[in-house]
Amino acid sequence: MDDRPLLRRRPLLALLAAEVVSTTGSQMTWLALPWLVLVTSHSATRMSLVVGAEI
Repeated sequence: MDDRPLLRRRPLLALLAAEVVSTTGSQMTWLALPWLVLVTSHSATRMSLVVGAEI
């Protein structure tokens, strides 16, 4: 059995790092897509529809 602390285990640390990158990317997409719709269409209504669809 491995007695090292959890954050010193390379596979677990790699998994946690991948999870952080994945979550950050998902959150950026959640913000960027409505912003893109607002900038390209200049319509707050269309942006709100995108936000509603994301939820």
